Amino acid sequence: MARVYADAAALAAYPGGDAVTEGVDLLLRHASHIVDTLLLGVVYDVDATTELPTDTDVAQAMEDATCAIAVEANAAGILEAGNTREWGSVSIGSVSLSDPQDGDDSPTVMGVPIPSAARIALASIGRLTVVSW
Repeated sequence: MARVYADAAALAAYPGGDAVTEGVDLLLRHASHIVDTLLLGVVYDVDATTELPTDTDVAQAMEDATCAIAVEANAAGILEAGNTREWGSVSIGSVSLSDPQDGDDSPTVMGVPIPSAARIALASIGRLTVVSW
């Protein structure tokens, strides 16, 4: 079961979330998956049935981070057809990668920039390591 940490109402109430009008469910699922990736190894209590956090502070932090990531992904057009972040160059022999072509210096996960609001919200849960891909 894929966990989704925010719903359409939470996204609409989040600053900038009202600008997301299409693909809300897909953005929230994708953003929730990124939250899971960012919290890999962090331990928190979950409901046995829903697998969602039981602590209200943890749940709120994950909802806020999910909304922040969804807003950022929407603004960047991440899920629009044909919009992908590609490597500047890639070599197979002796593996060589360069920076993504149209990216900036902000941390990303799965091609989605991770806004500072998401990193701050998740830092309250516990150890947070932002991996830049």
